[in-house]
Amino acid sequence: MSVAPSRTNGFLFADLRDYTRYVESHGDRAAAALLEAYRSLVRAAVADYGGAEIKTEGDSFYVVFPSASSAVQCGLAIIRSAAEGRLAGGAPIHVGIGVHAGETVETAEGYVGSAVNVAARVCSQARPGELLVTDTVRALTRTHLPVRFVNRTTRRLKGIGEPVVLYRVEPLAEGVAIAPPPRRRLLGVFPSPTGVGRTARTRSSTPAGGTSCTGGWARLRWSPRRSPRFSRSPASRCPRSQDSRSESRWRGP
Repeated sequence: MSVAPSRTNGFLFADLRDYTRYVESHGDRAAAALLEAYRSLVRAAVADYGGAEIKTEGDSFYVVFPSASSAVQCGLAIIRSAAEGRLAGGAPIHVGIGVHAGETVETAEGYVGSAVNVAARVCSQARPGELLVTDTVRALTRTHLPVRFVNRTTRRLKGIGEPVVLYRVEPLAEGVAIAPPPRRRLLGVFPSPTGVGRTARTRSSTPAGGTSCTGGWARLRWSPRRSPRFSRSPASRCPRSQDSRSESRWRGP
């Protein structure tokens, strides 16, 4: 019996906390400013730690990393940036993050596997300003990162067959940033409208190391020492907006 090849990655989900309430109490313009600031700080951290933004919808991010440690470090960087960042009116940016790692199967539709679903459920348990990880992530990174893991709870997560132990991640020294790791090769699997190659749909003005204009469906290349690079496909067109986001057909758990 043949088994479909799989790969192990770190999966990170991030959400703004109480965003709907913020919209109701502060209005649409203030909510739009909050969302823009939040997306900017998340994307900056994802770029620093070699992640690939798979899906963004509203205030939610789904990001994949080549290792569990990269995902944890990125999560801490997001929490730190959100704590330091303030909107014009002094309002804080409250973010909850969940990280899990595991094997998934690469398909034309993206990453498929329980690890993705678990990461999304872990994120739903995170409080504002909190990074939660599973025991799998703790076991993989506990001797590699200068952090402590605080046992927060054991939960039965929706749709997950076994109870999951959740840990809150805290840096050993407050205010000490963890240096981004060297770039590792991460092959993204994204849907292609032509069915040829592995592609990512982006709307980015000038990615680091990439072309001056990308849009439509563009091939995604990863370099061990460089930021993600994008090359235009024949059908791609220059975007009108500089808001960068990647899309896939992943529907969520």
